[in-house]
Amino acid sequence: PRVRWPWGRARYAKQVDAVRDALLTWRERDEPAFAARLRAVQARIGRDGLAAEPVVEALAATVEAARRSLGMEAYDTQIRAALIILDNRLAEMATGEGKTLAAALAAAVGALAGTPVHVLTANDYLVERDARSLTPLFDRLGLRVSFVTGPMDEGQRRVAYGASICYVTARA
Repeated sequence: PRVRWPWGRARYAKQVDAVRDALLTWRERDEPAFAARLRAVQARIGRDGLAAEPVVEALAATVEAARRSLGMEAYDTQIRAALIILDNRLAEMATGEGKTLAAALAAAVGALAGTPVHVLTANDYLVERDARSLTPLFDRLGLRVSFVTGPMDEGQRRVAYGASICYVTARA
């Protein structure tokens, strides 16, 4: 029998298309215009929350920031996964589909909205690797990223948890 999932895939496909459309205007902006528009989007998403339209705009800005700072182009599957995560759902992705970037995109949009974000990763190695490798993306968006690993003392953890985005393991 056919199963109808309550969240539907069509909505996410339309949102991915909307992100791609918005991305065109973000690509045209030079750095000062990018930063000014980002501040406006951040104010709006902070005020209105994670509603559909501000999320699309913030996600497009984040995708462009990833391209500019990391040289990484986000695929539609990564954008869709970020949208699903921002919709408080789980996104399952196979090996090689880009979970690291998808989670970073969602984390950045959440942090732009003013929500403290924790990204759970499998082990201490991935926690530190992802936080360090994605720092240029988060810096470009004006967000502070940190990480917590097992050997850290309480003071170090407290400082790390104060960042906009904190990478941790389930044990940290």
